[in-house]
Amino acid sequence: MTDERVKRWNPEQVAEWILNIEGLSREDANMLIQQKLNGSELLAFERDDLKDAGITRLGTVALVTQGIRMLRKREEEAEAEEEEEEEEDYCSKGKRSHHR
Repeated sequence: MTDERVKRWNPEQVAEWILNIEGLSREDANMLIQQKLNGSELLAFERDDLKDAGITRLGTVALVTQGIRMLRKREEEAEAEEEEEEEEDYCSKGKRSHHR
C-alpha cells in the first residue's frame, strides 16, 4: 500500500485499500469498488453512504467505518506534519535572509 496522502488516492488505490480490509467479503468489496471513489470521497464517506452503496450488514459497516476512521486519523497526522515542515522551511528561509 502506498504512503501517499489518502486524499490524493485514485479509484484504483481506494480499491486496493478496500480489498485489504480484513473480514470484508468479496461481494461487499466489489459493491464499494463499483462506486469508483477517490481518496477525498472515501474520507468523506459515512455510515449512510455505505448503506446507499448496498452495504447493510452491521458488521461490514463497522469494519469499513473503522477503516475510514483510521485513514482520517492518518490523513490528519500527515497534514499536520506537512504544515510543520512548511513552517520550518519558512522559518529557516527567514533566518537565512536575516544573516545576509
